[in-house]
Amino acid sequence: MKRKALLMIFVLLCNLITQYSTVEAEGAPGTVAGDVHYGYATYYGGGYEGGCAMLDPVSKDYFVTALNIFDYNTAQMSGAYLEVTGPLGKINVLVTDLLPEGQKGDLDLNIDAFPHVANPIDGKVPVSWRIIPLNTDGPVQYKYKEGSSQYWMGVQVRNHRYPINKLEYMDQSGKFIELPRKNYNYFESTQMGPGPYTFRVTDIYGQEIIDKNIPFTGSETTVSGTNQFPIRNNTTTVTPTPTPSPTPSIVNKFFISGAIKPDVDVKNDALNKGFTVRISGTQFSANTDSNGNFKIDGIPEGTNSELIITKPSFLTRDLSLGRINSNITVKSPIDMWVGDVEVNNIQDGAINMLDVIEVAKAYNETQNDQNYSQKVDLNQDGKINIADVILIAKHFGKTSKDYGI
Repeated sequence: MKRKALLMIFVLLCNLITQYSTVEAEGAPGTVAGDVHYGYATYYGGGYEGGCAMLDPVSKDYFVTALNIFDYNTAQMSGAYLEVTGPLGKINVLVTDLLPEGQKGDLDLNIDAFPHVANPIDGKVPVSWRIIPLNTDGPVQYKYKEGSSQYWMGVQVRNHRYPINKLEYMDQSGKFIELPRKNYNYFESTQMGPGPYTFRVTDIYGQEIIDKNIPFTGSETTVSGTNQFPIRNNTTTVTPTPTPSPTPSIVNKFFISGAIKPDVDVKNDALNKGFTVRISGTQFSANTDSNGNFKIDGIPEGTNSELIITKPSFLTRDLSLGRINSNITVKSPIDMWVGDVEVNNIQDGAINMLDVIEVAKAYNETQNDQNYSQKVDLNQDGKINIADVILIAKHFGKTSKDYGI
């Protein structure tokens, strides 16, 4: 039944989207190469809990950052330790989260880390960064994911000096088998059995360590290995002297207000409510109410007010309003397109066949059914049906860049 539903949706969608242009890829995530990387740094209030790298709990001994999707590279840079250099100085940070809207080289530093490299009032600044060894003397650790058992296993590598390229386990014949890696920073397998395991871990520089007799201690537990990657030449950890947080001069403060309009031909408060409107590179944000209205208060004069508008299942939109020197009210409602559904906890910034497949998985389900998924009930009517498919078709093939100004 599911296969027939998927086929029906696919055929219908192909007919509906003939009037829309297709999307051409402009590059794919790649490996981190070279010693020094260049991009822009912004800041936000997250990174210690609930980050995409799933390293919770993250020790407050570290400063943390989110990394752009290209350098993040399917979680390869999860747990990487970076030395970041900005206009005011240097800071070492741990990669614990993903910056989906960032370009290659970009970082979103935790708000406590940003003042060590730049003045927060600047919001977005050019920086350089390089990988350095994590300042640890302990061995590599292995965490078993929630739900792990001898029949299905998720393994995360932690406390590694350098980013991890691959994880392998030794099967009964003595052969090492590479485990596939997920975007949420776990390696998974259905073949590992009850343990104990022999793991071979390889970092991005090709260094290998082998840990034998690692027991399976149960779901959501962590086991220490016995080895750690050696420090490579000319990459010793540098702990910079913290730069005092700059004290901005007193400036005027203003607000930005406006309204969001979901491009859905249904009147439903749930559709209007819950959009997050934030100023890129700052902590300033607001959520829309049941009428779609928002207001961001207390914005310092001179702030570069580039709005980033997000909501689950909606295509992220950037809207530049320039530097703020007075109160701004956006006169026309801001259109938002529905259809960019989360897959593995990530929205990919496009409305495409991945979103259609997610709808198909719950097709014909209602909110009282076990397989109902609110994220694909795009018009929030409690039913997943052809109306949701038509909403995807309406802007199929579009990316965030297609919103225009």
